Amino acid sequence: MDKDLSDSHHIAWAYSGKSASYYSAGGLLRADKVLNHNDVAYVNNLSDGQWHEFTVQYTAITQQLRYIVADFGVDTALKFDENFMSDPEIFNNAPVYFGFTASNGGYAQEKAISFIDVKGLIDLDLSIKTSVESNTLTDSHTQTITPQIVSTDQTIDYSTTIEYKGSSSITELEKGSEVSIELPKELSVVDNQVLISGEEQKYNREENSLLISLPAIEAGNTYNITFSAKYEEISLNQNVSKNVPVAAVWRGNVYSNEAVAGNTSYFNNYYSIVESWPPTISNQGLYNSLEDSEINSVEYRQKRNIYLDIQINDENSTSVALYTSGLLTRGEARDYQINPSLDEVLTTQERVDLEHTFDNFIYEYDTSDLPIANYTIVFYAVDQEGNNSDIYYVCVDFKGIATLDEVPNLGFETLTLNEIYRLKDESGYIYFKYDGHSFDTSELTTEGASNNQKISVTNTSEGTWQLEAVLGDFLEVGTGNLGIKKQGTEILFMTPGTMIPGLTISSESQVIAKQNSSGIPNLSADLQTADIYLRVKVTDTLISGTFQAPLRWTLENSISY
Repeated sequence: MDKDLSDSHHIAWAYSGKSASYYSAGGLLRADKVLNHNDVAYVNNLSDGQWHEFTVQYTAITQQLRYIVADFGVDTALKFDENFMSDPEIFNNAPVYFGFTASNGGYAQEKAISFIDVKGLIDLDLSIKTSVESNTLTDSHTQTITPQIVSTDQTIDYSTTIEYKGSSSITELEKGSEVSIELPKELSVVDNQVLISGEEQKYNREENSLLISLPAIEAGNTYNITFSAKYEEISLNQNVSKNVPVAAVWRGNVYSNEAVAGNTSYFNNYYSIVESWPPTISNQGLYNSLEDSEINSVEYRQKRNIYLDIQINDENSTSVALYTSGLLTRGEARDYQINPSLDEVLTTQERVDLEHTFDNFIYEYDTSDLPIANYTIVFYAVDQEGNNSDIYYVCVDFKGIATLDEVPNLGFETLTLNEIYRLKDESGYIYFKYDGHSFDTSELTTEGASNNQKISVTNTSEGTWQLEAVLGDFLEVGTGNLGIKKQGTEILFMTPGTMIPGLTISSESQVIAKQNSSGIPNLSADLQTADIYLRVKVTDTLISGTFQAPLRWTLENSISY
């Protein structure tokens, strides 16, 4: 009976097998004997329906026995009497039998005891390692000071070792022991394959761990659990920087506590997955290397705009901006450094999801005022996370060009034929004079027309040029009927007052002027004082009416544009 206690809920110890541990409470019945309670610890409620861990420790060197009930703050060392301490059956390497009991006295309550860990029954060592291409990332036997860095495209190999030692009293465990390996949900098991000592084993996947049920295992053997994992998740608009803890927990026979390898607290057994997906840009003429771009430089001509069709690519961003440095000299390009705060934003492109690509961007540069030289244009992209693409170069060799700046403008080259035969000369030709707006058919005159007509060619290229002209068919206005046949039809630029042609343009294409290889590159001829006539050979097909014909000028250059 606990008559010497003030509260029924308590934890205490006593030598219950020795009569000296009892005293008489004064009654005649044996039940009146009262057990002496040593180091009594009163607690609020032992009948709370919860499990409470009760640990008994014996230290052989100090011959001290203590018990700990952490839930109630109890930590007590037992005080042994001399008879107990000198018992040779206890302190002579003899087997000891131990057990537990519980009672309620006159009350009824279910009691339950579970042995969590009895030292020596099961003795095993659990360890876990990770590696990439045979290079160790983590090892549970050593503490990681600086985490190893892994990228998302690398495969991580996991190896968990269970050394079931032959010193264990329980020499065989039936199947059903379980190993839980920490594996964040972003990592997948490669080929869905887990091996135990080379044999494929089923597993279950919880959110952040891998649960592997072990087959039957025997003491004296070592078992290896191996699999490979890879980071699979694409983080939208986010770089990856994740510490991955490496830990394994073995749970087995009820007489053994769980074994833990590694540390789940992130502090000493983990590796880091670090990844960003920088944008890229592509075009047939863009190069990552300035040297490659110089070797494959592109020629552009004056007065011809520079066009580049650029495609932006990014794996995980919904917004990317395209930048350019503008035109640099080759020396400036060699020293160039990315600077989004100074460079020009060409376009910022958006997309709703990653299934769609960004639109192509057409880069156009006006070269009207650009001096002839060699240039480099730098392009790069910056995504929503602030990742830069590589620098991309296009080298432009800006060349000169031959241009037809000015030619005689004869209005619509309109001709009205009426009473034409009276204008026919003795050779059978009819002459129509250009009055600055149209060809006059009223009379034949040698008076010069004030038409301010010029021919001008400018050549800044390394090639030569030639200028051709041709007079097209005269077609009747409104009907499209042919009014004058090509043959025998010409435009004559006469020396004033002489009727001597200085320049003739016929219905057959012919060279009007050309530059020799050593000649002057430019042409400037002022025809404003010339008398301009249309000469037509009279034939039976000549009919009255109003007609129009095109006057075409063609400048051919010996260099490509």
